[in-house]
Amino acid sequence: MKKFFILLVGILILYADELLFKIDNLPYEEIENLQKNGIEVWEWNKDFSLCVSNEENLPENYKIEVLDKNPRDENYFIVRLLEDIDISKYKKYVKVLWKKDNLLIVKDIYRKRPEDLKIRAEIKYIRKRKIKISFENLYLPVKPYFQNPIIEQMISQIDSATCYNYLKRLQNFRTRNSHHDSIGKAAQYVYNKFLEFGLDHVYYSYPGQDPWGEFKAKNVVGIKYGQTDTAFIICGHLDATAGNPYGSENVAPGADDNGSGSAGVLTAAKVMANYNFRHEIRFICFVGEEQGLIGSGTYADSCANAQSKIRGVYNMDMICHRDQGNVEDLDADDNNHLPSAYLSDTLIHFGSVYVSELPIIERHLGGGASSDHASFQEAGYPAILTIDDAVVGANPYIHSTADTIGPSANDFKLMKNSIKAIVATVAELAKVLGQKISENEKFKKINLTSKTFSKPFILKDFGLYSSSGRKINCDFSRGIYFIKTKEGKFKIIYLK
Repeated sequence: MKKFFILLVGILILYADELLFKIDNLPYEEIENLQKNGIEVWEWNKDFSLCVSNEENLPENYKIEVLDKNPRDENYFIVRLLEDIDISKYKKYVKVLWKKDNLLIVKDIYRKRPEDLKIRAEIKYIRKRKIKISFENLYLPVKPYFQNPIIEQMISQIDSATCYNYLKRLQNFRTRNSHHDSIGKAAQYVYNKFLEFGLDHVYYSYPGQDPWGEFKAKNVVGIKYGQTDTAFIICGHLDATAGNPYGSENVAPGADDNGSGSAGVLTAAKVMANYNFRHEIRFICFVGEEQGLIGSGTYADSCANAQSKIRGVYNMDMICHRDQGNVEDLDADDNNHLPSAYLSDTLIHFGSVYVSELPIIERHLGGGASSDHASFQEAGYPAILTIDDAVVGANPYIHSTADTIGPSANDFKLMKNSIKAIVATVAELAKVLGQKISENEKFKKINLTSKTFSKPFILKDFGLYSSSGRKINCDFSRGIYFIKTKEGKFKIIYLK
């Protein structure tokens, strides 16, 4: 007991007088130098970074803004408001440490689950650990590039009807709030679909928890094994909210945000399961995204801890909305994360090769409140967001009960083409090898007697062929044969 007390005192002394501070526009390549000098970078985006160090260790070459003291004992969130509100009415729940336009950094002061907190916002939980960095430069194919007929065949199986049916089924759960029992049913649906598609391994992955407890479902992971253990990920978040993310919402249809992305994961898994690849492909539907990217953060950290070789993550979050009159295009957002730039480049490149009718544009949301790809970037992996419009508030229906098929999810051609572009890109990068060999038809055993047919068996009514394709006369010896009927149809028979 005495040793424990001494250890506790030592830890308190070690972290005493630590400060949480902000650096604006920190170049990505300078993170490594900061962390080598004992400064922990907890959050990086192109606009600002959140760092922690003792007061005497504050960096001198940067303009910093101190936000709080003793940060390891607190919970912090980046919040991007989706509507103009008076933030002072939420002072019961959070203390605003910094605010610029619709972007805020806040500290939890409520200390329990804020179930009655109703706010239309994108939220990111700060995970209070050093982000991992990477400078690996990956290749970009050089134009011109010709279509691979195997991939052409693969994406030809993706149609708007399939997209609609998966999205409608997800919407019909009525709510996929991470704290409602219905999210568990939605996760079970995805799990069963992955099994039905014939993926090599399907499992539930622990999603972690928000600061106040567990979710009602786990992440769902389906794996298509390759010849190597290098992996690509196609993902989207399964959960939804209608503006009360920490309550148990009875209605949160989440059609565009993010039934569309989850339906995209299902569609991609369905067609890609029937092919073989050099590299592994993982299909993942995350929970806890609306509570701060919790499910993806836990998964990405576990991959980093296991030193998993993840070469790229394509995150689908809202791919089915288009305002009337707007250009029908897909936006690719790499958060200005240097190792992720090649993923945007390859999506734009292969998208133009295989889905030329779909413009793909590199755009950036900015700020820290983001989507599940950010969790992988912070774990040291290249990852991008694919979205119908990388502009805050572009879809006015998200995070509301009106996020339904019709007003919100309204462009299934955009959704279909977006999935095609992502599937084609991942198939190229994972190096498709060909279609999986499967048994098309089982042998039908027929005892060739008078009971086999509705009328007596007359040899002249049929052509009889050996298994090698040679026409023969029937001597009724045991074996496998083909018969050709007058209608020209072949049937397999087994004489025993």
